[in-house]
Amino acid sequence: MSRSLAFVYLDGREVEGSSPRQVLEALRDGDVAAPPHDLGRFLDLVSSRGALTFSVTLEVGEPGADLDGRCRQALTSLIQHGWLRVKKTSASWPPRARTTAATVEVKTARPLA
Repeated sequence: MSRSLAFVYLDGREVEGSSPRQVLEALRDGDVAAPPHDLGRFLDLVSSRGALTFSVTLEVGEPGADLDGRCRQALTSLIQHGWLRVKKTSASWPPRARTTAATVEVKTARPLA
């Protein structure tokens, strides 16, 4: 069973992926202004949006660098600046009941008289 990362984007969209790269690809796929199949250009677009619109410096790595590394860096930066927040999900099962701490009975020997 693969783990999935689930986030809520700035505009309310929920995005998921099993890696930072898949999360950023899901963001790109839901953005009508994004370049369609070029994740590197999308990262640059997100960075420029942050700078121009909100005066925020989003770290998205250097153009031409490893894309997986850039996606990890971008995901971290988006979370730190509040553009993405981790989706809080509730468990579908009731929480396990906690047991009380076990009590230990200690018997002391009576002193001999």
